[in-house]
Amino acid sequence: MTKDDEQTAFPFGDKWPGMTLRDWFAGQCLPGIVGNHVGYSHGQEAEIAATAYRVADAMLAERDKAASHD
Repeated sequence: MTKDDEQTAFPFGDKWPGMTLRDWFAGQCLPGIVGNHVGYSHGQEAEIAATAYRVADAMLAERDKAASHD
């Protein structure tokens, strides 16, 4: 498990630890990716999901770089 996998968004007590920041970032990317995906059709869901996670990974990498410069 990496540092990013351990970080969560929106924890709520002991019953709900929250989702990973990676999942949150990927989910936030989806509307824009789907909305701008020219010619989106069924069967491309895996490609779109992979793109969302690539963007999320880039966001986490930039976040780590910014934190290391503080």
